Amino acid sequence: MSETPPVFDGHNDAVLAVYRGETTVDALRDGRDDGHLDLPRARAGGLAGGVFAVFVPSEPQFGAGKDANRVETPNGYRIRSPPPLAPSFAAQAADEMLAALDELTAADGVRRVESAADLRACLDGDDFGVTVHFEGAEPVHPSLSNFADYYDRGLRSLGLAWSRPTAFADGVPFAYPESPDIGDGLTDRGHRLVRRCNDRGVLVDCAHLPEAGSGTSTTPPGIRWSSHTRVPTNSVRRRATSPTSNSTPSPTRTASSG
Repeated sequence: MSETPPVFDGHNDAVLAVYRGETTVDALRDGRDDGHLDLPRARAGGLAGGVFAVFVPSEPQFGAGKDANRVETPNGYRIRSPPPLAPSFAAQAADEMLAALDELTAADGVRRVESAADLRACLDGDDFGVTVHFEGAEPVHPSLSNFADYYDRGLRSLGLAWSRPTAFADGVPFAYPESPDIGDGLTDRGHRLVRRCNDRGVLVDCAHLPEAGSGTSTTPPGIRWSSHTRVPTNSVRRRATSPTSNSTPSPTRTASSG
């Protein structure tokens, strides 16, 4: 690494781009002319690693993107929330993205971050760190029967919901202006999943949860990888408090993008 203080980025969608056919693992490893992230540019910029989001897009039958589901309101807009994902679809998509991460972390100089020691090694050394994050818990079976398998494949950070309901929690929609104080927060299965995450040392991401779920009791405290304050933008996906207020202490600043 250079003399520049190392940065560990809080969110990227590189593996989603691979899943969608917009890039390849080879391009992420060797460099590319487009996109936001590849290993050569990361190393040149002092990026020690990042949180790689495994995000399962809504199934194709749900419109053609956010604009197709946008409804204008007297003061702003609201985007119709996608329906819950079919568990089999979510698991298959997650498996494909995890396979891409397996291929990426097999490259020389790339380390899967599964412990504090792995993170420290990336911050202090030359390895690029990859933390596996689920942006939405849909791939996890409601019974948690496959949680251990995902943990063994590197899962160390998990968001209970994106902007659609899951078996574990409600997700806030895209809407402006609107308060995040909507929905019921976590389900009984969601509380069970949080306890399992606590037991295994998986970070719980409280971004995209309604207000009722954002105070989820976690050990260590819950984080918000992809979140922002509601000032000056009074959007339902913005938090009333600073996104850093529930962040776990870190030896280096954690960037949040998304």
